Amino acid sequence: MTLRARTPVASVALAVSLGLGLAGCGGSGGSSGGGSSSSSLASAVLKPTMSGTTQVFDLHGSAQNQFSAATLEAKPGTVRIVLHVDAGSAPHNVTFDALGGAATPTVDAGSTGEVTITVPQPGVYPFACTIHPGMRAALHIS
Repeated sequence: MTLRARTPVASVALAVSLGLGLAGCGGSGGSSGGGSSSSSLASAVLKPTMSGTTQVFDLHGSAQNQFSAATLEAKPGTVRIVLHVDAGSAPHNVTFDALGGAATPTVDAGSTGEVTITVPQPGVYPFACTIHPGMRAALHIS
């Protein structure tokens, strides 16, 4: 009986371990410098570096049509998003419909593009790649 009581617990523990282990797999391995695996993209939060008074985000667009972070956290003020498109990826862009359509240019694989915006009010500002409809993230200003 003791064995039966442990078997469901062991099965659940094994399933959770396998699920977590598989969640760490799935990145292309092709991104360089600061990129995230594709499976961790959905929950990644990115904080800015500062260049004077401008908050700067280095955001990657992957071959899996995902951004390297789901959330960018900033303070009210000037924000620059530098989009790095990973080698081997399709082109990507960053477009803010709620901020007058502010956008990076379309950026090819292995290249970068940027957009600088001023966001004076706290709030959540969604952005997307207009080339890949499911490729979305949000800028959280607090």
